[in-house]
Amino acid sequence: IMNDRSRYGSYREAFEARKKRDMIIKIVLAAVILCLLVVVIRFIKYSDFIQSRREKNAKVTSKELSKDENYYSVPLDKYIFDPSATTCQIGTYHHLESSDVNLAYNITYISIGSEKIDKSVAEIAVSIADSFTEDYKDFDAAAYGKQASLNVECYSYLAGDSVVSFVFYKNYDSPEYTEPVQQVETHSFLLKTEEEFTTEDIMKDDYLKLFSDKTIEYLENDVRFADTASDKDFKKNYKASEENFKLFAFTKASILLFFEPYKVAPSEYGIVTVEIDAADARPYMKYNVFKYVPVPMPTPEPVPDEVTEVVAEEPADVDPTDNIDPDKPMIAFTFDDGPREESTNKILDVLEQYGCHATFFIVGNRIKYGEETIKRAFALGCDVGNHSYSHAKLSDLSGEDIERQIEKTNTLLKKVIDTKAALVRTPYGESSSKVLKHVHYPVILWDVDTLDWKSRKKNKIVKKIMGNISDGDIVLMHDIYDSTADAVEKVVPMLLEKGYQIVSVSELLKYKGVDPEPNKTYFSLKNQ
Repeated sequence: IMNDRSRYGSYREAFEARKKRDMIIKIVLAAVILCLLVVVIRFIKYSDFIQSRREKNAKVTSKELSKDENYYSVPLDKYIFDPSATTCQIGTYHHLESSDVNLAYNITYISIGSEKIDKSVAEIAVSIADSFTEDYKDFDAAAYGKQASLNVECYSYLAGDSVVSFVFYKNYDSPEYTEPVQQVETHSFLLKTEEEFTTEDIMKDDYLKLFSDKTIEYLENDVRFADTASDKDFKKNYKASEENFKLFAFTKASILLFFEPYKVAPSEYGIVTVEIDAADARPYMKYNVFKYVPVPMPTPEPVPDEVTEVVAEEPADVDPTDNIDPDKPMIAFTFDDGPREESTNKILDVLEQYGCHATFFIVGNRIKYGEETIKRAFALGCDVGNHSYSHAKLSDLSGEDIERQIEKTNTLLKKVIDTKAALVRTPYGESSSKVLKHVHYPVILWDVDTLDWKSRKKNKIVKKIMGNISDGDIVLMHDIYDSTADAVEKVVPMLLEKGYQIVSVSELLKYKGVDPEPNKTYFSLKNQ
């Protein structure tokens, strides 16, 4: 009996031990399952299903949002809208520029007709210039044979009737760099309060995750970034944090997110821009930034609809004292992107000294800064050509905007020299059928490229010309660089000594017996 009781006690203890062990296992399993449920719930929370529910539920608060929209709305008729501007949805252009032996900068900024916002944007432009000059105050160009330079292009965007955004694209070029350095700076303002704001001020919920997800989607769908987007150095820069998305702009139908080189992609791809459609962003907005409103636009100057109705004006009369001999070789010097008072006038000094002519293709938005220089060039018998209004990439524009780029510049030139430009050079030398269809003038390109914008060295420019020149050539240079002006001073007497005549494009056309046709390109007049 005692043995049976002892045996029973052992069984009982074993049973209790198993029961306790089973209970622990159940608790652990329950904890694991609970953790898995938490993970699943968090995943579902951000799933497309929940996203679609959010978009649907956004309509529930439409009355509240409508109240906010009315509060932020402002009448747009007091603001500036320039129909000829292609990178400026609202406002008009201004320039800051300076050049000395060591440094040069050219900064575009925009005013919209709001005293407080315009002052803020102008101060931003000044601060960019001041920072550049301070950073390079000890730079000695003589040690490199080249200036350090900064070029800044400003873009403006209008969203609905409440938000304006400005984007400054900055390009630093210095002989200390292996290649130019690109940066971007953005500023957005509420028109109602005239105050700058952050995304957090007008967005809600998990908008940072939206930004992150859309950036990942963009990078994964672009074949350029397929092998690099997942790099840990890049991933940290598009995680859902306010710090990663400080560079933004609101347009009429989207949010633009900007990433400087090597933030989310290799540096060779430059500034990366991710666009989020209004439909995707709208559920995360505190009010509807993207509501449609009619934008007041001044009536543009009439542009003929049919190419056949437009006849390019005859080139300016050739100076009878030019002493051009049609039997001797001649070349046409052409200069783009000016005027710039100091360097352009130095070139004109050389041309006047040797009795030569050239062609200056003028950017329209620079005319007001160099009217006297343009008048001087024209009076000396040089051609004044048309290089578009804002140096836009014409192939990216509509046909109407291409025509506005040309006609706006010609209207301004007529006020200065009492005649329109008879010749056009398209920015970047574009000559696609689309561009030519809407440029109703002869398009003058080139066959000798000095690459002066790249080298910025006098002797390299001279070598490019002297090593490639022949009768009938059209030479491309830029009169905004001091190095180019120095090269002209050296190369003109060298060419004259070799028997070449340096002429304008209209003179080259005339003495080669070519009657230029609208909508047609001319690269050279060799063998004419």
